[in-house]
Order: sequence, then structure tokens, then C-alpha cells
Amino acid sequence: MRRFLTVVLAAATTVAAACTGEDPDLAAATPDASTADTSAPSVPDASTTDAGAEAGFDAGCDATLATDPKNCGSCGRDCGQGAECKAGVCQPALLASKLSAPVSIAVNDQAFFVLNAGSGVGADSANVVSCPVTGCGTAPNIVVQGFDTAKYAPGPRMIHATTTDFYWVYRNSFSDHSIGRCNAAGCPNRQPPQTPFYYGQGEWLGQLYGTTSHLVFVQRNSAVLRTPIPVPAVAGVGYLFTDSGVEFAMDDEFVYSADRSNAVDYGGLFRCPVGGCASSADVVKLLPSTTHVEVANKVLYATLEKSKRLVACDRLGCGGLGTTLATSPSTILAVAADDVGVYFLTKVEAGDPGSVFMCKLPDCKGGPVALATGVGAGESIAVRNGFVYWVDRGTADPPTGTVHRVRR
Repeated sequence: MRRFLTVVLAAATTVAAACTGEDPDLAAATPDASTADTSAPSVPDASTTDAGAEAGFDAGCDATLATDPKNCGSCGRDCGQGAECKAGVCQPALLASKLSAPVSIAVNDQAFFVLNAGSGVGADSANVVSCPVTGCGTAPNIVVQGFDTAKYAPGPRMIHATTTDFYWVYRNSFSDHSIGRCNAAGCPNRQPPQTPFYYGQGEWLGQLYGTTSHLVFVQRNSAVLRTPIPVPAVAGVGYLFTDSGVEFAMDDEFVYSADRSNAVDYGGLFRCPVGGCASSADVVKLLPSTTHVEVANKVLYATLEKSKRLVACDRLGCGGLGTTLATSPSTILAVAADDVGVYFLTKVEAGDPGSVFMCKLPDCKGGPVALATGVGAGESIAVRNGFVYWVDRGTADPPTGTVHRVRR
């Protein structure tokens, strides 16, 4: 019988998780992305790590584990440049600020790339900036500018980065959309390429999802498309199946499309082989109406019930329901995952000041842990090399958007 654990945030936000045992509570104070000196969640007392040493000191690494950002909570646990360690817990670090309404982030080993929406439709004020993963303060590198974002509200996955290139969705005119591709160092003259990587031919394009070898995206006519990268435009673009998905994921065998429609015949999480579905009969429905989806190690992580329940589902099927990992009174805005955990960003509502949570795999035992609270108007989340990154949209004029990261 499933039981639900409760996580209590400082602002009375509760999150429930499916697991067994007694119901533990997080400490009321959690890391606050908006300030540098807030309290941390309760953790094992670092002073007990070395019985013979002074309080909090570990002779094994000549460090005070409660406060040393290079050895935070345990020897060798590095919080990253600019981050503090409090009570043995790494605190969020501000990486970039004064951005013009950031909406989507992508990260590679060296840098992160942020799509900024700018001041709105028709202003050609959107841009993409990049920074080293350690941050760039108020001086990000503008790698491309002078375009509009997508016709419909841009989502958390409008940009993708590989080791050498970045790809993003932008608008050529009111209805024409393209996917641009430029070297990670930036586009020539900081302008979108004259020949887009993919041209929508009078159609708007939705969110995209990328791996090291492919992109998958959707056109307005509900055609889910997949293309190899970094091949030139048009060549290799393949039709997969018909769906009006709002978010996608892909692994070595399948493409997954999340459709949040409440219509019985349309809403759901759908699966198709990466080579495409020969007919509608080949499209497999795994879950009901779904908003967000991510895949890691052959397991899907999706949000259901108006994006307030996070579930896990084996990619081959999970009985149409999935296993509940967490529920939230506030809307889950974006999801990321790696080998260690699932990370989700919540909206400022229902007493939640906007938070970043981690569910430790495989089953979120002990409940979700708040990595940061007070993240504001969060839009997009990513995880890379042990760090979780997210954007706070802020405002476009004056530009108040920010990028943060925290050691998971």
C-alpha cells in the first residue's frame, strides 16, 4: 500500500513522496537562491564525522566539513566556484544576472547557454548568451541576437548544446519558425545564420530535445520530427508520428512525446521507435495526460495531473499509471534527470516561493529534498556533472533575469 511522505518548506509548501517507513520532515529553512546567507536543510552533523577531532573537523582532508566549500559535508565534496557551504550543505551560487527574461537553458561540459525572450513579439530583442559553467556575473557573452522567440509561449526546452555547437528555436516572421545552429563560440556577426539548420516552411515549431547525435521537435501540423546533428538543414529530417506534444525526450531506442491535452484520444505520454512509427497502431501510450518528460537509464520521469504529480515509468510500460515519486501543491515547471536523481522546478504558488527539488533514485526514499527555495519565476532546469542549473525569468526591461546552480 502506497504511503506519502511530507516535505515542509519555509513558506508552508508541502511535497509528498511515495515510499515506506516513518514520515520525515525537511528542516523548515532550506537554501534560498535569492540570498547568500539563508539556512540549509537538516543534514547529518558534520561534527560527528571524526570522533577524535575538533567539532566539524576531518583530519582525513584537513577541513571543517560544516563550512569548507571544497569539502562540504564530506571530504572532496566541492560546492563549486562562488558557492558557500553551511551546516555541511552546498548553497546555491549566482552564475549570471541582468538577463533579459531568460526562458531556457542548456549546458555542456564547459559552458551554459541561455535563450532570453527579450521584450516580446516583434521587437527582435531576443538573444542567446553563454557563460563558463563557473559563471560570468553581469557580463555574459552574446552569441546570437536580433530575433524573436517562438510564437507561442517559449518553454523550458527551446535550446540544446553539444560540445561544439548550440541549437535554438526562433521566429523568422509571425508564422515562420526555424532552428538555428551555430558554433559554441557564437554565430558570425552575432546574427542568426542565413541558412537555418531547419526551416519550418510557414509552420511554427515547438520545443526541441537533443542528444549528442539527434534533435526531436514538433511542427504545428502535429508532425513529430527527428534529425541527425550536426548535418545541414533538410537532409536527414525524418517524420516519426503525428502528435501535438508539448515536450519530448529521446534515448537510444525510442522517442517520447508528452501531450497535456485532456482529450481521451490525445492526451498522454506516447512512445515511438527512433526510426519512426509505420502507422498509428505502432504508437504506444504509456501514461495519461502528461506535461513534462525526461528519460534516464531506460526510465521515464513525467508530470501528471496538471503537472503536480511526478511519476516514474519503465520505458517499456508501467501499467498506464507509473509509480508516484512526489506530489506538489504548486505546479512543476520543468524536470531534469541523471544517474543519481530527478530534479524539478516548482512555480510560485500555493505558498511555495518557487523551489528546486531533488528526488534521489530509484524511489525518492525519504522524500524530495529542497536544493533551493525562493527561486522566483523559474523557467528551465538542467543537470550536468553533478550540478543543477536553473533560470529565474525576472523581467526584460529592466533586465533582472538570473542563472543559478547548486551541487546536487
